[in-house]
Amino acid sequence: MSHRIVYVIGQLSIGGTEKQLWQLVRRLDRARWQPYIACLSGDVAMASEFEEIGCPVLVIPRERAGKLRTLHRLWQLFRRLEPSIVHAFAYSCYLAIPAARFAGVPRVIVAERTVPPWKTRRHLWTDRALLPRVDRAIVNSRNVLESLVARHGINRDRCSLVYNGIDLAEFDALQQEHTATGGQHGSRREDPVVCAVANAKEDKQLDLLIQAFAIAKPFLPSASLWIIGGGPLRDSLEKMTRSLKIEEQVVFWGARSDLPALLRRATVGVNSSRIEGLCNAIIEYMAAKLPVVATDVGGNPEIVVEGKTGLLVPSGNAQALAGAIVRTVTDRSMADRFGLAGRRRVETHFSIQRMVAETQKVYDEVLG
Repeated sequence: MSHRIVYVIGQLSIGGTEKQLWQLVRRLDRARWQPYIACLSGDVAMASEFEEIGCPVLVIPRERAGKLRTLHRLWQLFRRLEPSIVHAFAYSCYLAIPAARFAGVPRVIVAERTVPPWKTRRHLWTDRALLPRVDRAIVNSRNVLESLVARHGINRDRCSLVYNGIDLAEFDALQQEHTATGGQHGSRREDPVVCAVANAKEDKQLDLLIQAFAIAKPFLPSASLWIIGGGPLRDSLEKMTRSLKIEEQVVFWGARSDLPALLRRATVGVNSSRIEGLCNAIIEYMAAKLPVVATDVGGNPEIVVEGKTGLLVPSGNAQALAGAIVRTVTDRSMADRFGLAGRRRVETHFSIQRMVAETQKVYDEVLG
């Protein structure tokens, strides 16, 4: 018997959550699960990729329809499709949960992937009203799980921990298929590259990373900083590099399709965030056998084993971040050990096969 699942998400932009959802949907057992996407905005850059794998995308733009109209259209969609499960992500839960309950959907699952700082007291009250009434919350880190239990009143036995996953075979094939350009932007093949995969948003603290790189630069005179990703703060970050007189050493690549190849050229992978759920970029660094320097926030300590696969530093401390970068780049023996241990950790804990199997197990459990 095939069960319909409707995934409700705020946007289908090119981001970590969206990529993880695409990886899940393309591997679902289609003899048992038929997926649909309900997107609550017009930001649908990845819609065609979902359509290509047989997952219809239905767009209900909340910004034009308004909340009540969107709630009604979701209710109509659920009544028409009669899904066995609605699986909602992030802020879409505020509309998806009541719409699914009013429509009589048998099971409702929410995906909580971070501890968002923007939630007001009103949001927390709403969470406490809605979340205890869902059948299951899937979280991607113990940090998020503990927050749900403590702040939102959900029972621990209604939470399932499913770590993000990466397709290592596909990642390795892309590393071999593409050859990143190492010699451009004034960088020689042997010069160290400090790499950060992150969209230029406030939570990623790329300004802190640029400041740390400026501190580290006298100790790493031939090093470059690569920032891979889009985001609204790019212009201000570029202005910051000019004010620090390091614009020649900092490369803004933008969003890239050849990320595995770029990581092959990197020396160390860095995460400078102040908030994280479970950082996909760190998993990608480790898949590429890179040592990791990361802030000790959110789920980062669940991926990075301090002193074995990388170094963890306090969030907001540019000096500590700079020191960890210098230590990792200059101690090649330590860096190589970190890289190999990180790859092994991804193979055992963060494979895409494990993520898909555990998610489908949750679906089986809630359907009983």
